[in-house]
Amino acid sequence: MRIPPKRWPMFVLALAVLFSFTGCAVNPVTGQQEIVLISEQQELAYGREAHPQILAQFGQVEDASLQRY
Repeated sequence: MRIPPKRWPMFVLALAVLFSFTGCAVNPVTGQQEIVLISEQQELAYGREAHPQILAQFGQVEDASLQRY
């Protein structure tokens, strides 16, 4: 996607607004900081909501190392 030069100020403003509503968090797997678009509470709520559906479709995984991960 190529942005015409006259649209650059609006594009930069849109990015600034987007990033002002996000935050950075450390990814526990990689240890690197990443941009976060939802809160930890929202992410946990999505997981709680999806958990019964995932268990119904795939069953319980009985692998201790995978469970710790």
